[in-house]
Amino acid sequence: MKKGRYWLMLMGIYATSFLLVGQALAQEVKAASAIAEVVVRGNQSVDASRILSVAHLRVGEEASVDGLRRATKAVAEMGYFSDVRLEAEEAPGGVRLILVVVEKPKLLTFSITGNKKFKTKDIQEKLELRPGITMADAQKVWEAKQKLLEMYHEKGYYSATVTEDFRVTGEGSTLLLRVVEGEKARIRKIEIQGNKAFPDRKILAAMKTKKRGWRRALRVLPAFSAGGYQADTLDGDLERIVYAYKRKGHLDASARVDSIAYNEKKTRMTLHLSVTEGLPYDVGQVAFAGDSLLDTTYLRGLATLKPGQRYDQARFDKTLEVLSSAYYDRGYIYSRIEPDLVPDHQTLSVTFRIQEGKPAHVRKINIVGNNRTREKIIRRELTIHPGDLFRRNAIMRSQRQVYFLNFFEEVMPIPGERDTATGDLDLNLQVKEKVTGQFQVGTTYDATNKFTGYFEVSQPNLFGRAQVANLKWQFGKTLQNVDLGFTEPWFRDSPTSVGFDIFRNTQTVNYWEELRSGGSLRLARPLIWPDYTRLYWQYSLEQIRLTISDSTGLSSLVLAEQGKRLASSTSFTERAIPTVRGMTENGNATESRSGRMGSSRGTLTGCSLFFGLKKFAMQ
Repeated sequence: MKKGRYWLMLMGIYATSFLLVGQALAQEVKAASAIAEVVVRGNQSVDASRILSVAHLRVGEEASVDGLRRATKAVAEMGYFSDVRLEAEEAPGGVRLILVVVEKPKLLTFSITGNKKFKTKDIQEKLELRPGITMADAQKVWEAKQKLLEMYHEKGYYSATVTEDFRVTGEGSTLLLRVVEGEKARIRKIEIQGNKAFPDRKILAAMKTKKRGWRRALRVLPAFSAGGYQADTLDGDLERIVYAYKRKGHLDASARVDSIAYNEKKTRMTLHLSVTEGLPYDVGQVAFAGDSLLDTTYLRGLATLKPGQRYDQARFDKTLEVLSSAYYDRGYIYSRIEPDLVPDHQTLSVTFRIQEGKPAHVRKINIVGNNRTREKIIRRELTIHPGDLFRRNAIMRSQRQVYFLNFFEEVMPIPGERDTATGDLDLNLQVKEKVTGQFQVGTTYDATNKFTGYFEVSQPNLFGRAQVANLKWQFGKTLQNVDLGFTEPWFRDSPTSVGFDIFRNTQTVNYWEELRSGGSLRLARPLIWPDYTRLYWQYSLEQIRLTISDSTGLSSLVLAEQGKRLASSTSFTERAIPTVRGMTENGNATESRSGRMGSSRGTLTGCSLFFGLKKFAMQ
């Protein structure tokens, strides 16, 4: 078979990829118009099937000059090749097309020096540079430098510089970026224009961005971070300035950055802010429209925004929040409240237009993430159940109850699948387990017992059943103490807590030895009223045995304490713990409290009755 090889198209990078096919080539293609086969040569890392899919050259189709030109251009624009050319040779049934490609060098190594404010790993992720990617031209190097400078500018390092050492060899390319971070730019001065109702100091007080000053700098030594600038913080400051104005009735207030001026070294800067205050508004009429579920008088009582007051954005936001809560707490989670503010001179009439929608119910409750704690332990703490109204307050209380088990780092209620016909939906409770057990070993020293050691282990979530078990052993030359405790928080599937403690304590000092052994039984149960209140009962029984080895010089009162005796006591305690005011975004309580075991606030009242023999007092 006669074979003739000739060039159809010569193509380099970009411009050379569009050379016209010669007249002889056009005639040859016309003579062999059908594509019999398409092959790819020269590719190493780019798959041939991917190249062919981009070229759109199909066997059996006509090999037109325009089609071949488009194919060559498309492959070149993939960006992986420094040279793309198309060759052809005669073949049975038409022409065989050969796409010959030369791949661009790959990035062999990428390194950074001089970076202290950013980790190398973070820079590599931001620049999206890693060994193995195509890296053969200065354009990508320039783009990488610009991204790196932007990272430093966002942190206030405007004097930072980046230089490169970029080398291309036959095997690939190497890139080294050298960073000189320089000094962080500090704010020398903040100038404000347009403010009349508010003095500069009040606007500056609303901002987190502060100017550099010795008094402020000394407060944060040795960090010396006073006067730092960050663009996102300044954007937030503009919003805080506007909010401060809206709290004083200036509903139309606005703030912007006019300009930022730098010194020659770009280490000091002056911010020029512009404020448009507008006129202050007083609240006129406060009305409600569309409220059929809740009485208007009730809604008006919830509103903190009252007629005759100076308009306050905080009061407006709070009113919108409590009105929404009033519906969400009744299961109307699809309700919408749209405020309509109508200004008239310097009076603002506010109408809350309410679209109540239909109430939603809970379909299923799915608990996810409890790898250790049994699902039953979580479900019994819930105050919302399948079939109940999807009430927000019940969900938040359930979230609180589960969080206060103290077994989870996070407790997040998330709406699940929704029935489009009824609006009812599932409730997914996402929890994240945390380590609950404790193991401690140590030594102590005091004047009486000298050196003593102790071993203590406790587990408040034994076998994932929320049972509490603890063991403590204290030992030394003059003492041996062993304490064992166990608590079942839900006895026989009721909220009644039952527990016991057993102890055996031995103390030896000079001429006497005291042995105390016994135990206690504990019961606790929540009260219906007041909320978050429990009643505790405890009965204790102990045997006390005193042995005196040398009675020389001891009084008859001390000697009378020898022997064994029993002591028992019982006590009733009522403990009230305050409710939690809120939860953070990840499901944690905003008040300081460590689950059922205690609280940072609250009241503790109780009375105790003791029965038994008199106690021995060591002289």
